[in-house]
Amino acid sequence: MNEKKIEPDNITCNTLINAYCKIGDLKSALRVRRKMLEAGLKPDKFTYKALIHGFCKAKEMDSGKDLLFEMLDAGFSASYCIYSWLVDGYCNQDNKEAIDSFFEQYLHFLSYTKHLKKMDSSQKACNQAGQAKGQTQEKGNQMMDKASNAAQSAKENMQQAGEQAKAKAQGAADTVKNATGMNN
Repeated sequence: MNEKKIEPDNITCNTLINAYCKIGDLKSALRVRRKMLEAGLKPDKFTYKALIHGFCKAKEMDSGKDLLFEMLDAGFSASYCIYSWLVDGYCNQDNKEAIDSFFEQYLHFLSYTKHLKKMDSSQKACNQAGQAKGQTQEKGNQMMDKASNAAQSAKENMQQAGEQAKAKAQGAADTVKNATGMNN
């Protein structure tokens, strides 16, 4: 931008950050963010949203979570989709402990942050966190049910295969006995 004497602004920087995140080039996205800060621009909710989504797509959930807390600390509120990206990412990693830890950290953050002074804002955020946690628990239960069903199906298939193998072996043994006259 500086080579062509174009002054960077949030829209230009956010567009570049979003594009880099979409192609998975998080290093370049962070470089643009650094240059944005050096130019005296402040990240806004679009900057954070693009970066969080990029880190979640790259399965770097802890980095995405750190950016969420940075975003909240900067005074921006997060949308449902940001929480969903993080929760889905941890679910896809089968990381229930990280999900529980995330919500504990989030609730702890809410209780100490200086930006959430009004009770309704705090209640709304807690409500969203509670809803997201409930959805996470439901997804976890569904995953456990699927795993249990798959294990039961595998067990039944193995038992059936064992019974078929046993029947074939018995048939072969009977054939050999009949052929050798040992069946009498």
